[in-house]
Amino acid sequence: MTFPKHHLYSFLDDDNVVRYSLPNLPTLDPSTTNIIQLSKLAKNFRIYLDIWNNFENRKAFRTKEGKLLRYLFWALKNDKKVDDRLLTAFSGILMHAGASGPMRLMQQYIQHFRPHLPPMYRDVIPVMDFNVHQRDELIFHNCRPDIYVWMPFQPKEPKKLLVVYLTKSNTLNMPLPYAHLIFAKLNINVMYIFNRPKKPHDAYIGEFEYTRSIKVIQSIFQKHGFEEIFGIGASLGGYKICQLAADLNMTRVLNFSGNIFHDKSTKKQMAPGYDHHKILSILSLKNTLDIKLAKAYKEHQFKSQVLRLESDSHGTFTASFLENKLHRLFGWLWHGHTL
Repeated sequence: MTFPKHHLYSFLDDDNVVRYSLPNLPTLDPSTTNIIQLSKLAKNFRIYLDIWNNFENRKAFRTKEGKLLRYLFWALKNDKKVDDRLLTAFSGILMHAGASGPMRLMQQYIQHFRPHLPPMYRDVIPVMDFNVHQRDELIFHNCRPDIYVWMPFQPKEPKKLLVVYLTKSNTLNMPLPYAHLIFAKLNINVMYIFNRPKKPHDAYIGEFEYTRSIKVIQSIFQKHGFEEIFGIGASLGGYKICQLAADLNMTRVLNFSGNIFHDKSTKKQMAPGYDHHKILSILSLKNTLDIKLAKAYKEHQFKSQVLRLESDSHGTFTASFLENKLHRLFGWLWHGHTL
């Protein structure tokens, strides 16, 4: 069986880079950590790995959460009364884990989970397509690397790369595993840029400032042979991806409610040195923050194309999905199709 490649990068300082890759084991440098040791270091990853590996294979779960999950679905299947606290807890766990097998069951019993979900996800989960091969899912997102490169076994266009700069909470205002399923079905290479807690506002990769971050990203492009780069970001990530666009020579960028207010200078800038017409900004017509962002874009001479959504949410990536606009947006991004 063939598998996608997973490459993780964590930057301790300029000369100390921790790398971890699958399926090319062992490739962690400088330590000798393997996947089992890694799961012991990160509780959320341990839970996810247990659910991801054992749910589909019908094996015995190793974690308390895995065993409770099996009980939960058994109880729902047999019309047993389930404590609301259990439904609340697993609504959060399953959203962050995103393993497709349990999510398909969550869809089946959505009437039980719905009251325990954030409002927008009550609409997302019932219509999300979780029918993907297990091997195409993310594995290491709960380890929170600084950069995560996912490469399908035979990408449709191996020299192209989608760079996705995540929000402050490391989502796209949609749980990352859900968003990844959308990208995975496009059969494209994806680089996810994560944010650290309390990351300085002027840092981009780990705690590196702009220039050092550009060099780090370009070195990864060269390592994997990526030649044409496209960008996506949401909220903080929308602002950051626009800042990186010129020096990373991006072909086009989708900016989902990029928050220019993260720029702490008096003269705020979005996408300095970049052709603003290569950026499409997606904003809500009704959300208070997005209304302020639209005004700030004009005040600070950010002249990208703009698409306004009916949703009242700042989470315009999710809103684009719910309004069936993502396919058209990706056609513009990847192929330059007219909107």
